[in-house]
Parts: sequence; structure tokens; C-alpha cells
Amino acid sequence: MDEMVVSVEQTNGILNISNFDDIKENVQASMNLYKTMVFTEDTLIEAKSTVATLRKLSKCLDDKRKEVKKKYMQPYDAFEDKIKELQQIIAEPIELIAKQTKEYEDKRIEQKKEEIHQIYDSCIEGMQEYLPLSKIYDKTWENKGTSAKKIKEAIETYVNNAQMSIETIKNMHSDAEQKALDTFKKTLDLAMSINVITKYEAEKAEILRKEQERKAEEDKRIQEKVSKDDIKQNVKSADEAFVEACNSVDDDMVAAFVTGSNEQQKEFILKIYCSETEKDMICEYIDNIGVMYQEVCNGRE
Repeated sequence: MDEMVVSVEQTNGILNISNFDDIKENVQASMNLYKTMVFTEDTLIEAKSTVATLRKLSKCLDDKRKEVKKKYMQPYDAFEDKIKELQQIIAEPIELIAKQTKEYEDKRIEQKKEEIHQIYDSCIEGMQEYLPLSKIYDKTWENKGTSAKKIKEAIETYVNNAQMSIETIKNMHSDAEQKALDTFKKTLDLAMSINVITKYEAEKAEILRKEQERKAEEDKRIQEKVSKDDIKQNVKSADEAFVEACNSVDDDMVAAFVTGSNEQQKEFILKIYCSETEKDMICEYIDNIGVMYQEVCNGRE
């Protein structure tokens, strides 16, 4: 269809109130008079009557405006009706063509979606659990200008990144591995998933540190108790052995010791910590074997 030229004969209308100034002057003077009026309870009826008169005057002006506007708009309204009639004639084929175009476009998009599904199935490599198509789907893939190659490259990029991310998480060998994988499955965010493991390991290390400190304290307490018990037992055993040795000395052994010893005598100083009874037993033993000694108490001979 050739370019359409709409030829319109238009004469600009002129509207003018010929006695506008006289009316304005008269209205202004009257309104000034009304503005100075003071009404009381006794003149309330007069006040209401005055308001009704002024409203009637205002309505008279508005009715005139509507009358003039209606006559003034008659040529435009007729023009507008003709334009709308022409537009309606054009609208009918527009609707028919648009419907066909939409049906074609809908069919094309459905075919493109099927192609996208086929590309996805060929590229996903068992990663459906982490990368369902609905999660990575891009509406721009449906565009006519988006090639199958570009769609395949996009899906392969998702797959490669997901595989590397999963491998990274598993290589951390953490007890929180499954939780991190679940986080990645939900977000596809490696940093967030690693943070799950980092936080878990930090908490685990803190728990282990506290347990080690507790165990060390417990071992120390047990060792101190064992040491004290060992000392007591050793002292008790030494006391028993010494008493037994003293009791086993007979006169023949003492005589043999005194007569048989040709060694040069020397002075020895021994500090012995024992009870008074034990001290008496020791002295008795020393006397029996004929050794000279000198008892010192509290630092004095």
C-alpha cells in the first residue's frame, strides 16, 4: 500500500466574549460588595439566599461554556469519527497478520526449546542432580539469533565449573563434605560451599583443642596422684625392708662384722627422716653391728 496522505481542510475557530471587560467589571464590583457583607443569626435566611444567587450566576457561566464548547467541538468530533473509522478498517488485517505471526513464533520457540533439551541431554554428563535444566535455563537461548553452538558452550561451561567445584569440595576430605555438597547443589556457589567446611573445621579444631586441654589436665592430676602414692608406697616399703633387715641381724653376724672388718674407718653424715620409734630401731641396729655414731637433734649434738 502506498503512503497515505490525509487531506484536511481546517479553519481555526475564533471564540471571543465581546463584552468581557464590562461583565468582568460588573462582577468584580458586585463580588467586592458581597465580600464586605456581614450576616447575623437574624439574617441567616438572607445569607443562604445570597449564596444560592451567586451559585446560580456561576452555573449560568458554566452552562454557557459547555454550550459553546459543544458547538466548537462539533467539527473535531466529526473528524475524529472518520479517523477512527479508517483505523478500524486497518485494524482487522493487523489482527489477522499478528495472529499468524504469533502462531509462527510460538511454534518456533517450541522447536527451539526441544533443541535446547536435546543439547542439554548431550552435555550434562550425569550432572542433572546439581544442574537441572530449569536452574541454568536462559531465556535468550530461545532467541532466533542464538545458535545451537552458543547454547552448547554455555551448558558445557556450567558442567565444567560444577565438576571442578565438586572435586574441590571432595578434595578437602572433610566430615562436612556432604553438607557442603548440598549447599553447592542449592546455590552453585563454590565459595559459600567451602565456607561451610571452613566453619565446620574451625569448630571441630576448637572442640579438639578444648578436649586436649581437658585430657592434659586430667592426666596431670592423675600423674600427681600416682607420684604421691608411689612416694608413700616406696617409703613404706623401705621402712618395712629396713625393719626386716634389722630384725634379721643376729649376734654371730654382728661379731663377724666387727672382727672381720679391716677397712679404715671414715666419718659419714646421714640425715634420716623418720619417727621416734624408727630412730630407736636404727640406733639399736647400729649398736649391734659395732659402728660408732653420734646422735644430733635439731642441729645440736
